[in-house]
Amino acid sequence: MTRVSIVEAGEDIPEAVRRAVELVGGLGLRGGERVVVKPNLCNAKNPDGMVITDFRIIEAVIGLVREHSGSVVVVESDNISDTADNRARKSGLLDLLDGLGVEFLNLSGDDYEVHEVAGRKLRLPRTVLDADYFVNLPKIKTEGHVKVTLSIKNLFGVPQRRKKSSLHSKLGEILPYLAKVIRSDLIVVDGIVAMEGNGPLIGTPRELGVVVGGVNPVSVDAV
Repeated sequence: MTRVSIVEAGEDIPEAVRRAVELVGGLGLRGGERVVVKPNLCNAKNPDGMVITDFRIIEAVIGLVREHSGSVVVVESDNISDTADNRARKSGLLDLLDGLGVEFLNLSGDDYEVHEVAGRKLRLPRTVLDADYFVNLPKIKTEGHVKVTLSIKNLFGVPQRRKKSSLHSKLGEILPYLAKVIRSDLIVVDGIVAMEGNGPLIGTPRELGVVVGGVNPVSVDAV
């Protein structure tokens, strides 16, 4: 098990993110790396702040990365609710990234490798596979198929498949595989407002008020 940090979010979210990262050893960037950031952007709507990764965490992580490396891209793939581009635009994420001068990439249009897992073919985007440094920014929520969605389940948003329902019966094999081939160099979990009940979209908000940091998805999710 590797080190995991739990920091009270408070009013200063950027400082909480910085502290959570420092407590697990810092970013470890030397400069010049291409950094790929994957938030949870499963939907455009974010009632009570409980559905998608808090934009303050995304912005804070981008700020930390830019202290060491100038190249950062935020990514998401299409899902059954909408395209990644539309979700980014409707949610306001594109406005945030445009203001920061950061690129948003729809992974569903990226070059890919085909990986066969549990009898299912996964198209994994090369931008993620070839990243010098991958940052995983999940949201703490309940989820009908795996009980909770945290850092490992957030990787399910990487494969290029809009209708992922055919994969759900094989999540027990697919998710560990994704966690193995997509190395998370940094994980910052949004636990400011979590979701319980009928997640991952229409549950009940629960204010946890924490930011969780780590580098190992199994350790982070266990905590």
